[in-house]
Amino acid sequence: MGVLHFNHLAVLASALLQWLLCVLWYSPIFFGDVWKSAVNLPAEKMKVRMVRALMVAFVGCLLVSFVLLHVLGWAEADSIRRAMLVGFSGATGPAQIARAALEGVAFRVREILEHITSATDLPAPTVLKVDGGLAASDTLLQLQADLTGLPVARHALRDAAAVGAAIGAGRGAGLLGDADVAAFTRHDRLFEPSIAGHEALARLEAWRAAVNA
Repeated sequence: MGVLHFNHLAVLASALLQWLLCVLWYSPIFFGDVWKSAVNLPAEKMKVRMVRALMVAFVGCLLVSFVLLHVLGWAEADSIRRAMLVGFSGATGPAQIARAALEGVAFRVREILEHITSATDLPAPTVLKVDGGLAASDTLLQLQADLTGLPVARHALRDAAAVGAAIGAGRGAGLLGDADVAAFTRHDRLFEPSIAGHEALARLEAWRAAVNA
């Protein structure tokens, strides 16, 4: 078994970002006062508990960052590599370059799904539920449905992850119940696969051959 190589700076930066979010989350700026009232401890004990909690949180953030980088396939990334655009012709323009980038994202997501299902006991998903900035691209989501062979459901709220954090805070403070949370789950469009599985596999193998050439 070879030595595992990974980008130390990427792991550290990811962990620090998560840790800073934890600090802000429990600060008076956000939900620190609510947490203090719920714990109901003397000020001195609260300070000791906070220091210990933040130390444990940082270690946890490091572990989460390392595991995510490994699972997503970045653990053995070569920081010396540089990007290259090849295969141009007279017909190549910005639209073709943009589509190639979107195809690269879709192919990579398929590889990540295959890695997760093969490396864990988690069942394969029957539908992909997506949100975020890239979810605004109909082209990407159709490519994703084609290449994974799974329907892709786009959340009506593009920033559903941020909404999820707000929901977690609301549940923790006792302001939201199950019925309230269910009301946030809405999808505005479902992208169905439009190609056969063997064609998707052939495209994946061609992409891998081009990347590894």
